[in-house]
Amino acid sequence: MRVGEVLVLRKSDFVTSVDGGVYVHVSRQHTEEGTLKHRKDFTGRDVPVAPSLAAMVAERPDGPLFTVRYRTFLERFTKAAKAAGLPPEFTPHQLRHGFASALLPAGVAITDVARWMGDEVRTIANVYAHLM
Repeated sequence: MRVGEVLVLRKSDFVTSVDGGVYVHVSRQHTEEGTLKHRKDFTGRDVPVAPSLAAMVAERPDGPLFTVRYRTFLERFTKAAKAAGLPPEFTPHQLRHGFASALLPAGVAITDVARWMGDEVRTIANVYAHLM
């Protein structure tokens, strides 16, 4: 997920499916300027969630999961990345690329990866073709 999508998550965005799996319904995004971004033709997308994350969210009170603003998150991320020895140009967005880069060679369908990331299949194919 994009940082702006994560920062506006609420406990109610986590849904248990009929088969017992949990997914998060992504339907809004926080911008760097602090406003919510809504697309007129976007009804949202569902992204599967690891059982361990679903369990942590289930223990939280109802409402927003995060209260930090984008700028504060970015400052903390940059500090943590530096402490971890990552290069200064490493960004949170690169975590999205790492996610896709791990899924595609593992055999996850490109249509699933595109849907989970909120991108078109064509975009995913163009960027990650070398991994498939």
